[in-house]
Amino acid sequence: MGEQPKDRMSQTASGTPLLNFEPNRPSRVIPSKQGLESSTITLVTRSFENSYYKPSIVQYSPSLFDGEFSDPSKWLFLDMRQDGSSIGRQFDRLGSVQLGGTEVWRTDNAEPIAKPPGIVWSTTREMGKYYDLFSKPNTLLFDYPNIVNDVYTGALNITLTLTAYIASGTPDSSAPAQPLPLASTSPLIFPLSKQTLDQNAFFCVGGDEGGGECGGSGSDQSTTKITLPQNAASAVVEIFASGTAKDEFWYNNLPNTVYKQLSADTAKALNAYPRGPYREVQLLIDGKLAGAVLPFPVIFTGGISPAMWRPQASYGAFNQPTYLIDISPFLGTLTDSQAHAFKLQVVSAEKDQSIMASWFLSGNVQVVLDTSSERTTGALTVHDAPVAGDWSSSGTVKGDVSRDGTLTSEVRANAPRSIHIEGTIQTGSDASARTVVWKQDMTYASKLYISGQSGVQKIEQNSSGTASSTHGGKPFLGSSFSYPLLVNSYGNDTSNTAEVDLSFEQTLVIADKRFGEPIEQGTALRQKSSGTINSTSHTISQANSLSHFVYHDNTGMNFSRDTATDGTTIAHDRLAGTLAGQAQPVQAQARVPASFRAQQLRS
Repeated sequence: MGEQPKDRMSQTASGTPLLNFEPNRPSRVIPSKQGLESSTITLVTRSFENSYYKPSIVQYSPSLFDGEFSDPSKWLFLDMRQDGSSIGRQFDRLGSVQLGGTEVWRTDNAEPIAKPPGIVWSTTREMGKYYDLFSKPNTLLFDYPNIVNDVYTGALNITLTLTAYIASGTPDSSAPAQPLPLASTSPLIFPLSKQTLDQNAFFCVGGDEGGGECGGSGSDQSTTKITLPQNAASAVVEIFASGTAKDEFWYNNLPNTVYKQLSADTAKALNAYPRGPYREVQLLIDGKLAGAVLPFPVIFTGGISPAMWRPQASYGAFNQPTYLIDISPFLGTLTDSQAHAFKLQVVSAEKDQSIMASWFLSGNVQVVLDTSSERTTGALTVHDAPVAGDWSSSGTVKGDVSRDGTLTSEVRANAPRSIHIEGTIQTGSDASARTVVWKQDMTYASKLYISGQSGVQKIEQNSSGTASSTHGGKPFLGSSFSYPLLVNSYGNDTSNTAEVDLSFEQTLVIADKRFGEPIEQGTALRQKSSGTINSTSHTISQANSLSHFVYHDNTGMNFSRDTATDGTTIAHDRLAGTLAGQAQPVQAQARVPASFRAQQLRS
């Protein structure tokens, strides 16, 4: 997160607080057209100052809502909202909302502006699939660790609200259909966490070098013991994963063989870390690998260069993506009324698979029950899931890279990272046993180049893959992803410039509506940002960004947004689709500079 630059471009033209927004879709609900009415309750209003290990704790209950909104069986949609503001010097901080020890939202604040009127942000997250947690009394924890002192003066003033929607009239025939009751379209939820109610429950893993917040790799085993219902018919694991501290920019890390070629002084001058740029989040059940994900490189609002992320934050900063693994092939062995070990871990492509500190991990097991109360039986029949992929790494160091030398490194997959797991399951309502199959194929490549003489550093990374499952030969869960990332930086005695070009492309198909998602959905984002900081005054001298975002699903919800910023000015902000009216207001239009009009996002 590094040193925070001073703000030269700190206010909008009107003198109002700068609105920091993320190029993402709004909540998938159109109350005025779907025949819905809503009620909102405030859960937390707080100024987070010296708040490390001091989360806000609320005894939540549906009875906090008034009238018929206090009856969860009537809820058709549920979402949560954060509204924040800050003035002063401060870093971005990792926030988390947890209910009953289960994380339901991982987020980040807008990195503040030092002078009045400061910065504001608002963001929402759908909570319908967590209906099992919200439909009953529970302990809600809202954690935003922050420090305020003579140097870091920005308190984070945040209000957290929850809105429930119920039917109130006839939907517009031209609008997407009215949602079904959440009680019939959401799974049971079991936490993968420390399950603490008075402190943050997510796991901290990584780093035996003594740095980071984990205090070493052995400080937390990141294992949860869970007893699943005996009549579980299908189960999916959702994972939250964030690299922080020495692994915040893990895609910038050097393979050990290359890092060892650097002197200690050169490594320090380059802010270089070992253990390579590859990170894989793994789920193990009773010691067996059940699935893996390659995480999207979320760049926090202070990441790389804060100048790039005002007023438009990087995708995923306010609402970090999660990842799904179908564990149904294991169900025949997990329904024996015994506790089973679910472990989350992060590995690298190094021989010992070690990583730097720190990664924050949590998750949940989402379970749909059979209509019969009889025990689901079965066995794991195929487990072709190696704990490590087939990787190769190479690189050279020539001369003193901190002065006039060069460094190159490359990590790539020699073959796709493949996982193939099968099991048989038979529920009480099944006439015979069914074969359940889970498959994954992932690929990865990374290149890094540094030139000390020209002050150039270039990172080029791409991770992509597919996952699919079938239940009794019928498609159940399918997904694909592609996360290209390009980071360039260059500088001299007078200025330093950083440029980021990232994409998030993801499709998701989940055949059972009881997992709280549309049957089919797709998201595509391309975002390019750059920022320059004066090397002497540490002020921001230029910043701009472009983004193109598209979302669609099978329910008729769709959304697109094209945005360009120049400094803190919105050059253009164009919204379209059925959800356009639910998005944050289109920003004030400004005259588009000729140089900006000539620039194309797809270049």
